[in-house]
Amino acid sequence: MIFDPDTYTMIIRKEKVDGDFLYVGRVAEFINITAYEDTYEEAREILLDAIQTLKTMADEAGAPFPAPNPVLAE
Repeated sequence: MIFDPDTYTMIIRKEKVDGDFLYVGRVAEFINITAYEDTYEEAREILLDAIQTLKTMADEAGAPFPAPNPVLAE
């Protein structure tokens, strides 16, 4: 199975941070991942890279890696 960081729960929204409006991105499954960027696309790329990096580190260490949150049924 191919690892896909897009399956994790990412929330990106525009917020006022220290007087400036930035796109703030967070990952629900990883409370320590936060991105503060000028564009939505940059925030998304930072989040995807962070998830992929954590996965690579876990694989190299032989450590388990959390699965994405389940999709809520409609």
